[in-house]
Amino acid sequence: MVAILTYGIVYAFLFSILLLVLGWSLYNLPVLAAGVRDLRRNRRKPSGNSFNGRDLPTFSVIVPVKNEEKVVGRLLNALLRLNYPKEKVEIIVVEDGSTDGTVDICKKYEEESRAR
Repeated sequence: MVAILTYGIVYAFLFSILLLVLGWSLYNLPVLAAGVRDLRRNRRKPSGNSFNGRDLPTFSVIVPVKNEEKVVGRLLNALLRLNYPKEKVEIIVVEDGSTDGTVDICKKYEEESRAR
């Protein structure tokens, strides 16, 4: 008799959980439908214009260096290879009394970037 009551309670609990999940799903279905409808309605059509670099913002990259002779060349190479219009990028190297060849490397890249 106790086993029958236990199974009855378990089944009642599982049935109430099922009803709760079903009710929650039905309650949120209109919200999902409205979201999908809004997404489909407001989807942007790709324009026939090609991307224009004039609309991009200008930005500066400030690079603080001190005794970075081993890595500053690779860093500046990576910054110069950015896929961004060159006239929209400003690279500022802040050097703080390096005792190695960091200053020479930075000056070399400065001359190369002006030549481009």
